[in-house]
Amino acid sequence: MRLLNSVLTVLFLSFMVSCSSDDSSDVVNGGGEDSFSFTIDGQQKNITQWSATKSERDFVVYGVADDGMAIQFIFNKYGNIGEISTFSIESFEVPSRYNHYYNRAEFFNFELVSVDEANHKVNVNYSGKVYDEDMDLTSDFSVVEGSFNLTYTEVQPQVSGLGLSATLNGQDWYGTTTSTSYEGGFGSTAIVSNNFDSDNEYGISVLVTSGEEGTGNYTFNETSNTNKIVVWGYDAENDTQVEYVTTAGTLNITERTDLGLGYTLIGGTFTATATNQETNDTVTITNGIFKGVYENW
Repeated sequence: MRLLNSVLTVLFLSFMVSCSSDDSSDVVNGGGEDSFSFTIDGQQKNITQWSATKSERDFVVYGVADDGMAIQFIFNKYGNIGEISTFSIESFEVPSRYNHYYNRAEFFNFELVSVDEANHKVNVNYSGKVYDEDMDLTSDFSVVEGSFNLTYTEVQPQVSGLGLSATLNGQDWYGTTTSTSYEGGFGSTAIVSNNFDSDNEYGISVLVTSGEEGTGNYTFNETSNTNKIVVWGYDAENDTQVEYVTTAGTLNITERTDLGLGYTLIGGTFTATATNQETNDTVTITNGIFKGVYENW
């Protein structure tokens, strides 16, 4: 299983603009009144403050009740879930809880009813469990449900185009969370794994060598150690992800920029074919596009 260094694709969180239920003078609301309902463990909360922002294809929606209980949603305009979390802004005794990390759409009901880009409105219905440990279905949980229909603010990201999209087995696939992990020690020879997960059963990692510079085209197979794509699949029996064997693929690194302060921006395109050796499940990826940031190890 991958070592996850939780770096969610929410670089634009600092741009969030709050509004309250009794002060909408700063909101351009051309699609009806804003509304936000939130029930947790059977208790209806009175949401008094909220914010909704969109950066490129990603949304962050945040609501706070009058007792300090809060809920936050990270998702994209295609309806794929990133992270859903509940927490209190007033009491440290209330645990923060999260939707299940793996195969998220199977464990949380998230219906993106509509995105009205003309009027900057987003409408969602939701229900499901949030857990103390997002990778442990046996941990304590709360049950949440509700809906929101909010006016969102469009913001520009600090770095445009971050994320990963591809065609996976003929279906559009979009990464909604990203993380980095490292293999092979420290320094310029360390292998950096840029990991992207969506809300279905698959994950995709782009492996490169930390100290390499410049761009290039690479072909890879199951014996390749770096400059390759790795595919992960959900193992329902053990509630984890397992690595598939990548049998063939291409990786074209078109951008690699030193951002300073020990960080590198990398981007490119790829294809890949990978198979689960136990189940024979085969994944074919085409039209892969990615851009990520990693720390030089």
